[in-house]
Amino acid sequence: NVINAAEDNTIDMSGNVEAGSTIDSITITDGTNTVTVPSDKITLNADGSYTVNDVDVSSLNDVTLTAKIISTDAIGN
Repeated sequence: NVINAAEDNTIDMSGNVEAGSTIDSITITDGTNTVTVPSDKITLNADGSYTVNDVDVSSLNDVTLTAKIISTDAIGN
């Protein structure tokens, strides 16, 4: 998705991890700078689907951004 200046301080994202997992961290980077998503912005459902709301990425450069999700499954992997 393309993020413009009008929305770069309130982006939303969603995805899936394995059902029963926890999300340890989510970071978004432009390759130089990184934004760490606060845990209170992450909603994780029992089926593994998650949403992230109102993340401010305005401090990142106008390039392709990469999100990294680190999660732990139900048995600790």
